Amino acid sequence: MGHISMFVDAAVVRRVADGEVSKLVGSDWYDDGPVDLTRQFESLADGSAFREELSALRPKDFVPAMEQAVAPLPLNGLTLPLFINLPEMENRPELVNALFPIVERCERLSPYSLVRMTILLAEAGCNREVERLVPRLVKLALAADSNHRYIPRGIVETLSKVAPSKALRVLRNTRPYHGDSWDDEWNGDRIAWGAYATLRLNRPKQALKLFRLAVQHNLSEELEEYCQQQIQEIERPDATNSCLAPPFE
Repeated sequence: MGHISMFVDAAVVRRVADGEVSKLVGSDWYDDGPVDLTRQFESLADGSAFREELSALRPKDFVPAMEQAVAPLPLNGLTLPLFINLPEMENRPELVNALFPIVERCERLSPYSLVRMTILLAEAGCNREVERLVPRLVKLALAADSNHRYIPRGIVETLSKVAPSKALRVLRNTRPYHGDSWDDEWNGDRIAWGAYATLRLNRPKQALKLFRLAVQHNLSEELEEYCQQQIQEIERPDATNSCLAPPFE
């Protein structure tokens, strides 16, 4: 990646791990997370001392260790994604909780990283912290729609899981051409996640109609299979309105 480093040095700009990319010709392009191509942060590479110590690192020592790993850069919207996206975070809920105050103060965290942090908090059982991030996810979704931009990937799915009523609000307020009903939706994924959110609100009859509507549209193989399974589950004579785990990416 020498050419990248040479360009960065010649342009007198700073290497960063995450940020906004202008969508000049691809309006539906999405950011699928940072990749340290220039290996600026060797201390966070797979097999590094920092990564090895994460399994036993005490929560009170986590933030100082993070600061040392990215110095002289601060912990902000450009460096926090490096830690949020570490696979080890999934097994250390106490570290996720320790990271939350910094994430909450960071106003310029990318949508992808905010979604990832919300999911980690939910899986760690940090419900109060999740509730405090939900308004930011809603704001991002509505702002994207108002600017005629694609809603960042993962927001609707995550809201459907952690705040179903908010997910339905976002879906309702971002329908194509301000349609009034689900029949105005052309995106099967949106209908499927609306069905899931509706079922989580204990409305099985309404959810069943939406799952049936969703499979009439083009869906990914994984999502279509989920919808069909959920339809069968709801239609069972002894159904308990159980909500199967959705295929989160």
